[in-house]
Amino acid sequence: MKKLILVILVMLAVSCKNDKNQNINEEQKTKQTENSNKEVVLKEDNILTVTMSVKVLEDDKFELYYVDDSIDRSFNSEDRIAVYVQANNNFQTIEFKLPEYSLPYKFRIDLGDNSNKHESNVEIKSVTLQLNQFTIDIDDATMDSFFQPNKYLQKINGGYTRKIVDNKYDPFLLAKPVLIKKIELEF
Repeated sequence: MKKLILVILVMLAVSCKNDKNQNINEEQKTKQTENSNKEVVLKEDNILTVTMSVKVLEDDKFELYYVDDSIDRSFNSEDRIAVYVQANNNFQTIEFKLPEYSLPYKFRIDLGDNSNKHESNVEIKSVTLQLNQFTIDIDDATMDSFFQPNKYLQKINGGYTRKIVDNKYDPFLLAKPVLIKKIELEF
C-alpha cells in the first residue's frame, strides 16, 4: 500500500511540474509574440524617408517639396522639408522625413537656397527612399533614370553644377514619373 501511495505521489509531482513548465512556456511564447509585435510596430512608422549622400562645398539649405493629395496641384512652401547642409569636402548624409502616411504624387529636391546662389558643384553618391522595411536605392549611375535636373543644373560626372540663368537661380531635381510609379508599386 505504501508503494502505491508513493507511486501516486511521484506521478502527481511530475504531473504538476509538467503543468507548471507548460504554463511558463505558454507565458514565454505570449511575451515573445508581444515583443515581436512591438518590434513590427516600431519598424513600421509609415514615414517615407529620403536620404541623400552628397558632397557640398558651401553651407547651404536643401529642400524637398512634395505633393501628396492631388497630382494636379503645384508645389508650395507649406509642403516642404528643409535641411541645412554644412560645407564639407567629404560625402555627408542628409535626410528628409515626410509626414506620416504621405506618399507623394510628385516631389522635387532643391539643391541650394535661392538667396545664396552658389554656382558650384553638388556631388550626389546616392538617394535612398525608405518606407518601413521597403527601400528604393538610386546611385549616381542611375540618377538620370529617376530624376530630371532643371535648367539651373548642368550634369557633370557624379553630380551637378548649379548655375544662374537669366539672373535667376532655382536648382532642383524633379522626380520622374517612373520613380513615382516605382514608389506606388513597391511601397
